[in-house]
Amino acid sequence: MNVLHLDLGREWRGGQRQVVYLARALAREGYGVTIAAPLGSPILLKAADQDLDVAPLPGRREWRPGNVLAVSSLVRERGIDVVHTHDAHSAALGAILKLVGPVRFKLVHSRRVSYPLSGWWGVEKYRLADKVVAVSAEIKDVLAACGLDEARLTVIHSGIDLSRYPPKAGHAGGPVIGLVGSLSPQKGVEVFLDALAFLAGRSEDLSWRATVVGDGRLERELIDRANRLGLAGRVTFTGFRESREVLPGFDLLAVPSVSGEGSSGVIKEAWAVGLPLVVSNLPSNLELAADEDNALVVPAGDAQALARALERLLAEPELCRSLAESGRRRVLDFTDQAMAAAYMRLYRSLFPER
Repeated sequence: MNVLHLDLGREWRGGQRQVVYLARALAREGYGVTIAAPLGSPILLKAADQDLDVAPLPGRREWRPGNVLAVSSLVRERGIDVVHTHDAHSAALGAILKLVGPVRFKLVHSRRVSYPLSGWWGVEKYRLADKVVAVSAEIKDVLAACGLDEARLTVIHSGIDLSRYPPKAGHAGGPVIGLVGSLSPQKGVEVFLDALAFLAGRSEDLSWRATVVGDGRLERELIDRANRLGLAGRVTFTGFRESREVLPGFDLLAVPSVSGEGSSGVIKEAWAVGLPLVVSNLPSNLELAADEDNALVVPAGDAQALARALERLLAEPELCRSLAESGRRRVLDFTDQAMAAAYMRLYRSLFPER
Protein backbone atom coordinates (compact mmCIF):
# COMPACT_ATOMS: atom_id res chain seq x y z
CA MET A 1 0.00 0.00 0.00
CA ASN A 2 1.29 3.48 -0.90
CA VAL A 3 0.57 6.40 1.42
CA LEU A 4 1.19 10.08 0.77
CA HIS A 5 1.44 12.27 3.89
CA LEU A 6 0.64 15.96 3.42
CA ASP A 7 1.64 18.71 5.85
CA LEU A 8 1.59 22.31 4.66
CA GLY A 9 3.02 23.87 7.81
CA ARG A 10 6.45 25.46 7.84
CA GLU A 11 7.09 24.82 11.53
CA TRP A 12 8.58 21.87 13.38
CA ARG A 13 6.30 21.03 16.27
CA GLY A 14 4.61 17.99 17.76
CA GLY A 15 2.30 17.42 14.81
CA GLN A 16 5.14 17.27 12.32
CA ARG A 17 7.08 14.93 14.58
CA GLN A 18 4.06 12.61 14.61
CA VAL A 19 4.07 12.52 10.80
CA VAL A 20 7.70 11.42 10.74
CA TYR A 21 7.12 8.81 13.45
CA LEU A 22 4.20 7.37 11.51
CA ALA A 23 5.93 7.44 8.13
CA ARG A 24 9.01 5.75 9.59
CA ALA A 25 6.94 2.95 11.12
CA LEU A 26 4.98 2.44 7.88
CA ALA A 27 8.18 2.21 5.87
CA ARG A 28 9.52 -0.46 8.23
CA GLU A 29 6.35 -2.47 7.58
CA GLY A 30 6.82 -2.34 3.80
CA TYR A 31 4.44 0.50 2.96
CA GLY A 32 5.36 2.90 0.19
CA VAL A 33 5.61 6.24 1.99
CA THR A 34 6.08 9.80 0.74
CA ILE A 35 5.98 13.02 2.78
CA ALA A 36 5.01 16.14 0.83
CA ALA A 37 5.48 19.60 2.36
CA PRO A 38 6.45 23.11 1.27
CA LEU A 39 10.00 23.55 0.02
CA GLY A 40 12.30 24.40 2.92
CA SER A 41 9.99 23.01 5.60
CA PRO A 42 11.81 21.44 8.56
CA ILE A 43 9.74 18.27 8.22
CA LEU A 44 11.38 17.54 4.85
CA LEU A 45 14.85 17.72 6.39
CA LYS A 46 13.85 15.61 9.41
CA ALA A 47 12.20 13.01 7.16
CA ALA A 48 15.18 12.86 4.82
CA ASP A 49 17.43 12.26 7.84
CA GLN A 50 15.30 9.16 8.49
CA ASP A 51 15.82 8.02 4.86
CA LEU A 52 12.16 8.69 4.09
CA ASP A 53 11.00 9.71 0.62
CA VAL A 54 10.13 13.43 0.47
CA ALA A 55 8.49 15.65 -2.13
CA PRO A 56 8.87 19.45 -1.90
CA LEU A 57 5.79 21.51 -2.80
CA PRO A 58 5.76 25.09 -4.16
CA GLY A 59 4.06 26.67 -1.12
CA ARG A 60 1.74 26.25 1.86
CA ARG A 61 -1.53 27.56 0.37
CA GLU A 62 -3.96 24.79 -0.50
CA TRP A 63 -5.47 26.72 -3.42
CA ARG A 64 -2.12 27.33 -5.10
CA PRO A 65 -2.29 25.69 -8.55
CA GLY A 66 1.28 24.46 -8.26
CA ASN A 67 0.40 22.52 -5.12
CA VAL A 68 -2.68 20.97 -6.71
CA LEU A 69 -0.72 19.94 -9.78
CA ALA A 70 2.27 18.66 -7.81
CA VAL A 71 0.22 16.49 -5.45
CA SER A 72 -1.99 15.24 -8.29
CA SER A 73 1.16 14.15 -10.13
CA LEU A 74 2.50 12.40 -7.03
CA VAL A 75 -0.75 10.48 -6.60
CA ARG A 76 -0.74 9.38 -10.23
CA GLU A 77 2.97 8.62 -10.67
CA ARG A 78 3.51 6.83 -7.36
CA GLY A 79 0.26 4.88 -7.35
CA ILE A 80 -0.89 6.45 -4.09
CA ASP A 81 -3.69 4.54 -2.38
CA VAL A 82 -4.14 6.84 0.63
CA VAL A 83 -3.61 10.58 0.94
CA HIS A 84 -3.25 11.36 4.64
CA THR A 85 -3.36 15.03 5.66
CA HIS A 86 -2.08 16.42 8.94
CA ASP A 87 -3.09 20.08 9.22
CA ALA A 88 -6.00 22.30 8.21
CA HIS A 89 -4.37 23.58 5.01
CA SER A 90 -3.39 20.13 3.79
CA ALA A 91 -6.88 18.85 4.66
CA ALA A 92 -8.22 21.45 2.24
CA LEU A 93 -5.71 20.45 -0.43
CA GLY A 94 -6.64 16.78 -0.05
CA ALA A 95 -10.34 17.65 -0.33
CA ILE A 96 -9.71 19.69 -3.49
CA LEU A 97 -7.90 16.76 -5.06
CA LYS A 98 -10.73 14.46 -4.05
CA LEU A 99 -13.15 16.74 -5.91
CA VAL A 100 -11.17 17.51 -9.05
CA GLY A 101 -8.31 15.02 -9.28
CA PRO A 102 -8.31 12.53 -12.13
CA VAL A 103 -6.94 9.72 -9.93
CA ARG A 104 -9.03 8.06 -7.22
CA PHE A 105 -7.63 7.54 -3.74
CA LYS A 106 -8.80 7.23 -0.15
CA LEU A 107 -8.56 10.42 1.89
CA VAL A 108 -7.71 10.45 5.61
CA HIS A 109 -7.48 13.58 7.74
CA SER A 110 -5.87 13.77 11.19
CA ARG A 111 -7.26 16.50 13.43
CA ARG A 112 -4.96 17.51 16.31
CA VAL A 113 -6.76 20.45 17.96
CA SER A 114 -10.09 20.62 19.76
CA TYR A 115 -11.37 23.86 18.24
CA PRO A 116 -14.71 23.57 16.39
CA LEU A 117 -14.66 23.65 12.61
CA SER A 118 -15.77 27.01 11.21
CA GLY A 119 -17.51 27.97 7.98
CA TRP A 120 -18.97 25.88 5.19
CA TRP A 121 -15.64 24.86 3.69
CA GLY A 122 -14.11 24.27 7.11
CA VAL A 123 -16.66 21.51 7.64
CA GLU A 124 -16.94 20.30 4.05
CA LYS A 125 -13.24 19.57 3.60
CA TYR A 126 -13.45 17.11 6.51
CA ARG A 127 -16.77 15.71 5.31
CA LEU A 128 -15.08 14.75 2.01
CA ALA A 129 -12.66 12.44 3.82
CA ASP A 130 -13.15 8.69 3.91
CA LYS A 131 -11.94 8.76 7.52
CA VAL A 132 -11.16 11.52 9.99
CA VAL A 133 -8.82 10.66 12.85
CA ALA A 134 -9.19 12.65 16.05
CA VAL A 135 -6.17 12.44 18.33
CA SER A 136 -8.45 12.55 21.38
CA ALA A 137 -12.02 11.60 22.21
CA GLU A 138 -12.74 15.26 22.93
CA ILE A 139 -11.79 16.18 19.36
CA LYS A 140 -13.98 13.38 18.02
CA ASP A 141 -16.93 14.76 19.98
CA VAL A 142 -16.26 18.27 18.68
CA LEU A 143 -16.14 17.02 15.08
CA ALA A 144 -19.39 15.09 15.52
CA ALA A 145 -21.03 18.22 16.95
CA CYS A 146 -19.93 20.07 13.80
CA GLY A 147 -21.97 17.65 11.70
CA LEU A 148 -19.45 15.03 10.62
CA ASP A 149 -20.67 11.45 10.25
CA GLU A 150 -19.64 9.58 13.39
CA ALA A 151 -19.15 6.41 11.35
CA ARG A 152 -16.23 8.12 9.62
CA LEU A 153 -14.63 9.33 12.86
CA THR A 154 -12.11 7.42 14.91
CA VAL A 155 -9.70 8.18 17.76
CA ILE A 156 -5.98 7.43 17.55
CA HIS A 157 -3.84 9.12 20.17
CA SER A 158 -0.46 10.47 19.15
CA GLY A 159 2.57 8.46 20.21
CA ILE A 160 6.21 9.08 21.01
CA ASP A 161 9.44 7.17 20.45
CA LEU A 162 10.47 6.28 23.99
CA SER A 163 14.04 5.53 22.92
CA ARG A 164 14.64 9.23 22.17
CA TYR A 165 14.21 10.38 25.77
CA PRO A 166 17.04 10.02 28.31
CA PRO A 167 16.10 9.88 31.99
CA LYS A 168 15.99 12.95 34.21
CA ALA A 169 19.51 14.04 35.08
CA GLY A 170 20.78 15.56 38.27
CA HIS A 171 22.11 19.12 38.24
CA ALA A 172 23.65 21.69 40.53
CA GLY A 173 21.53 24.41 42.05
CA GLY A 174 17.90 24.58 43.06
CA PRO A 175 14.98 22.80 41.42
CA VAL A 176 14.00 23.78 37.88
CA ILE A 177 10.35 24.15 36.90
CA GLY A 178 9.87 23.75 33.16
CA LEU A 179 7.31 24.61 30.52
CA VAL A 180 7.66 23.45 26.91
CA GLY A 181 5.33 24.69 24.17
CA SER A 182 4.69 27.32 21.57
CA LEU A 183 4.38 30.85 22.90
CA SER A 184 0.78 31.20 21.81
CA PRO A 185 -2.42 31.98 23.74
CA GLN A 186 -3.69 28.41 24.05
CA LYS A 187 -0.60 27.16 25.90
CA GLY A 188 -1.30 29.19 29.04
CA VAL A 189 2.18 30.67 29.46
CA GLU A 190 0.67 33.81 31.01
CA VAL A 191 -1.02 31.62 33.63
CA PHE A 192 2.32 29.94 34.30
CA LEU A 193 4.09 33.26 34.86
CA ASP A 194 1.32 34.49 37.16
CA ALA A 195 1.60 31.22 39.10
CA LEU A 196 5.35 31.68 39.48
CA ALA A 197 4.84 35.20 40.80
CA PHE A 198 2.29 33.87 43.30
CA LEU A 199 4.69 31.06 44.25
CA ALA A 200 7.56 33.51 44.78
CA GLY A 201 5.37 35.51 47.11
CA ARG A 202 4.49 32.59 49.38
CA SER A 203 7.23 29.98 49.08
CA GLU A 204 9.73 29.64 51.91
CA ASP A 205 12.21 27.98 49.58
CA LEU A 206 13.13 30.48 46.88
CA SER A 207 15.94 28.41 45.37
CA TRP A 208 13.80 27.28 42.43
CA ARG A 209 14.21 28.57 38.90
CA ALA A 210 11.94 28.28 35.87
CA THR A 211 12.63 27.73 32.18
CA VAL A 212 10.20 28.44 29.33
CA VAL A 213 11.12 26.56 26.15
CA GLY A 214 9.45 27.55 22.90
CA ASP A 215 8.96 30.34 20.40
CA GLY A 216 5.99 32.16 18.98
CA ARG A 217 4.33 35.51 18.45
CA LEU A 218 3.83 36.20 22.17
CA GLU A 219 7.52 35.93 23.05
CA ARG A 220 8.24 39.65 23.61
CA GLU A 221 4.96 40.16 25.44
CA LEU A 222 5.63 37.23 27.77
CA ILE A 223 9.18 38.34 28.56
CA ASP A 224 7.85 41.79 29.42
CA ARG A 225 5.18 40.21 31.62
CA ALA A 226 7.81 38.18 33.48
CA ASN A 227 9.82 41.34 34.09
CA ARG A 228 6.77 43.24 35.39
CA LEU A 229 6.04 40.36 37.76
CA GLY A 230 9.55 40.55 39.20
CA LEU A 231 10.63 37.24 37.67
CA ALA A 232 13.48 38.53 35.50
CA GLY A 233 16.20 36.82 37.52
CA ARG A 234 14.24 33.64 38.05
CA VAL A 235 12.71 32.76 34.64
CA THR A 236 14.71 32.00 31.49
CA PHE A 237 13.21 32.01 27.99
CA THR A 238 15.29 29.78 25.74
CA GLY A 239 13.46 30.01 22.42
CA PHE A 240 12.81 26.81 20.49
CA ARG A 241 14.77 23.75 21.53
CA GLU A 242 14.09 20.07 21.07
CA SER A 243 12.10 18.83 24.05
CA ARG A 244 14.23 15.71 24.41
CA GLU A 245 17.27 17.93 24.99
CA VAL A 246 15.76 20.08 27.75
CA LEU A 247 13.35 17.86 29.66
CA PRO A 248 16.06 15.81 31.44
CA GLY A 249 17.36 19.04 32.98
CA PHE A 250 14.04 19.87 34.66
CA ASP A 251 12.81 18.68 38.05
CA LEU A 252 9.10 19.14 37.32
CA LEU A 253 6.97 20.28 34.42
CA ALA A 254 3.87 22.46 34.08
CA VAL A 255 1.38 21.97 31.24
CA PRO A 256 -1.06 24.88 31.85
CA SER A 257 -2.87 24.87 28.47
CA VAL A 258 -6.10 26.85 28.47
CA SER A 259 -7.70 25.73 25.17
CA GLY A 260 -7.32 23.72 22.00
CA GLU A 261 -5.21 20.89 23.38
CA GLY A 262 -5.20 17.61 21.49
CA SER A 263 -3.22 14.59 22.66
CA SER A 264 -0.40 16.43 24.41
CA GLY A 265 3.02 15.24 23.32
CA VAL A 266 4.88 17.00 26.10
CA ILE A 267 2.88 15.17 28.78
CA LYS A 268 4.02 11.86 27.30
CA GLU A 269 7.57 13.09 26.84
CA ALA A 270 7.77 14.19 30.47
CA TRP A 271 6.58 10.76 31.60
CA ALA A 272 9.21 9.13 29.38
CA VAL A 273 11.92 11.21 31.06
CA GLY A 274 10.53 10.59 34.55
CA LEU A 275 9.24 14.04 35.48
CA PRO A 276 6.37 14.82 37.86
CA LEU A 277 3.69 16.94 36.19
CA VAL A 278 1.08 19.57 36.85
CA VAL A 279 -1.50 19.73 34.04
CA SER A 280 -4.64 21.74 33.38
CA ASN A 281 -7.99 19.98 33.39
CA LEU A 282 -8.79 20.31 29.70
CA PRO A 283 -10.77 17.24 28.58
CA SER A 284 -8.05 16.00 26.24
CA ASN A 285 -5.45 16.25 29.02
CA LEU A 286 -7.73 14.21 31.27
CA GLU A 287 -7.77 11.41 28.69
CA LEU A 288 -4.07 11.03 29.51
CA ALA A 289 -3.52 12.22 33.06
CA ALA A 290 -5.20 11.18 36.32
CA ASP A 291 -5.06 13.50 39.32
CA GLU A 292 -2.86 12.30 42.21
CA ASP A 293 -1.90 9.23 40.16
CA ASN A 294 0.41 10.26 37.30
CA ALA A 295 0.00 14.06 37.59
CA LEU A 296 -1.50 16.83 39.64
CA VAL A 297 -4.49 18.35 37.84
CA VAL A 298 -5.57 21.97 38.28
CA PRO A 299 -8.35 24.08 36.75
CA ALA A 300 -7.34 25.63 33.42
CA GLY A 301 -6.55 29.32 33.78
CA ASP A 302 -6.25 29.21 37.59
CA ALA A 303 -2.80 30.61 38.39
CA GLN A 304 -3.16 30.25 42.15
CA ALA A 305 -4.16 26.59 41.88
CA LEU A 306 -1.18 25.99 39.60
CA ALA A 307 1.13 27.72 42.10
CA ARG A 308 -0.17 25.60 44.98
CA ALA A 309 0.36 22.41 42.97
CA LEU A 310 3.91 23.43 42.07
CA GLU A 311 4.52 24.26 45.73
CA ARG A 312 3.40 20.74 46.70
CA LEU A 313 5.81 19.17 44.26
CA LEU A 314 8.69 21.34 45.47
CA ALA A 315 7.95 20.30 49.06
CA GLU A 316 7.06 16.61 48.63
CA PRO A 317 9.78 14.51 46.97
CA GLU A 318 7.91 11.28 47.66
CA LEU A 319 4.88 12.58 45.76
CA CYS A 320 7.17 13.50 42.88
CA ARG A 321 8.60 9.98 42.80
CA SER A 322 5.16 8.39 42.89
CA LEU A 323 3.78 10.55 40.07
CA ALA A 324 6.86 9.96 37.92
CA GLU A 325 6.75 6.19 38.38
CA SER A 326 3.06 6.05 37.50
CA GLY A 327 3.74 8.26 34.48
CA ARG A 328 6.41 5.89 33.21
CA ARG A 329 3.86 3.07 33.26
CA ARG A 330 1.15 5.17 31.64
CA VAL A 331 3.31 6.32 28.72
CA LEU A 332 3.65 2.72 27.52
CA ASP A 333 0.11 3.10 26.15
CA PHE A 334 1.24 5.94 23.88
CA THR A 335 4.22 4.73 21.88
CA ASP A 336 4.86 5.48 18.23
CA GLN A 337 4.52 1.75 17.52
CA ALA A 338 1.04 1.61 19.06
CA MET A 339 0.00 4.68 17.08
CA ALA A 340 1.33 3.28 13.80
CA ALA A 341 -0.36 -0.09 14.34
CA ALA A 342 -3.70 1.69 14.79
CA TYR A 343 -3.21 3.68 11.58
CA MET A 344 -2.28 0.57 9.65
CA ARG A 345 -5.50 -1.10 10.78
CA LEU A 346 -7.37 2.00 9.66
CA TYR A 347 -5.74 2.03 6.22
CA ARG A 348 -6.51 -1.66 5.71
CA SER A 349 -10.15 -1.07 6.63
CA LEU A 350 -10.46 1.30 3.68
CA PHE A 351 -9.73 -1.56 1.26
CA PRO A 352 -11.79 -4.53 2.52
CA GLU A 353 -11.47 -6.25 -0.85
CA ARG A 354 -7.69 -6.62 -0.55
